[in-house]
Amino acid sequence: MRGRFLLPLLWLPGSVAFANEGVTLVDFSSTGPTSGTGWSCTPTAGCTISASGSYALSTGFFLASSSPAFRIQVPGGRVSLNLNGHFIENTDTGAALFASDLSRLSVRNGFLSGGEVTLDVDGRSDCEVQLESLDIQSSSFVAIYLLAGSISELCSGTSCEAVLRMRKVFTSPTEGAALRVEGFGAASIQDSHLAGAGVYAFDTAAVQATAAQISSSWFAGNSGTGGLRIWADSANIQRNDVAGGGIHLSDLDSAFVRWNDVRGGAAGIDAYNTRGVFVENLVSDAITGFALTDPGSLLLRNIAHNNTTGIAIGSPPGSEFRVRMVGNRFEQNTTPCTSCLSPFYGPTNRP
Repeated sequence: MRGRFLLPLLWLPGSVAFANEGVTLVDFSSTGPTSGTGWSCTPTAGCTISASGSYALSTGFFLASSSPAFRIQVPGGRVSLNLNGHFIENTDTGAALFASDLSRLSVRNGFLSGGEVTLDVDGRSDCEVQLESLDIQSSSFVAIYLLAGSISELCSGTSCEAVLRMRKVFTSPTEGAALRVEGFGAASIQDSHLAGAGVYAFDTAAVQATAAQISSSWFAGNSGTGGLRIWADSANIQRNDVAGGGIHLSDLDSAFVRWNDVRGGAAGIDAYNTRGVFVENLVSDAITGFALTDPGSLLLRNIAHNNTTGIAIGSPPGSEFRVRMVGNRFEQNTTPCTSCLSPFYGPTNRP
């Protein structure tokens, strides 16, 4: 823990939209090479954008290659790509879309599938990425992988940000993860549907950022470790539906978690070394409903229902553990609470 606990403020991501200075059509053909200002395509190597600007697909296409089907490589550039309702598919191991070394990227309105990593973005340390209205399907490793700068060194403030509003992101029911976001100063996932098995030591969705905001989204996994995992300084997580893996928070200075419906997994809401405010969440059918390790956390009007353990609390070495609990309901759990100070139940916490 790096600082005093403060009630988190809502972080609202800035726009990553670009000025419309005219849209260039990218026209793939299966019969021969095509090219235009800032782009080129061949039937065997797919398409490449090599200059900043706004682009749109005129047709969908598929490729079978260990290299990306569509590349965006503009060092320090700003590129907006409208898939225009079309699809890009790679039936081999290469990405459907790969973008590298950009300062700003917008991809929207279409379908991507195939590859070990379907949408792969390797951005700069000041990178801004916006993904919107996309359907992505992967049968292997990761559907979306976004990296800004270095994995081990986060951007400061909101100098680099990722904003996602996805239609549907699915991976194989037995392999892969839907989303990995790493190294961004700010990350926002809104109005998105993401499903993945959460294997390969991954979760359905994992976000590493300075500040994270996750809202009005649906996450589904089929393993005990799947679900939503956040590494950040602060997080605001509201109105989400998480099934089959839970919400996992690691080493946050502050977290505000409200109005989430969490079902299944090893832990419904797992806050490790994280000071949080948890308000009106429903956690059910997990091995442990709430797992907390910070003495300054507050649980207010939550419901833990039909879990093996309603709440488990672990005391940091050398400190007296006192999680503040007000107005919570613990229903039909095999064990209501482990390691709770006595008396656990009072006038405002009910079995």
